[in-house]
Amino acid sequence: MKKLFVFDLDNTLRSTNLKAILPNARKLIHHIANHPDYILALATGRGVAKLDVLGDLDGCFKYKILVN
Repeated sequence: MKKLFVFDLDNTLRSTNLKAILPNARKLIHHIANHPDYILALATGRGVAKLDVLGDLDGCFKYKILVN
């Protein structure tokens, strides 16, 4: 059975105060993305043009719910 993990970006994966995705969050995202039974999704109010903050994590998300 597959499990779906959905994360928000601002103040969840990305610290607004530090303006960065913290190392432990990066590690978790890579772990979930590489697990064969897990599906990773992003839900954010941001549009496509403002997802550059994801950097190398952008390709980890199979699904993206944007501008919700």
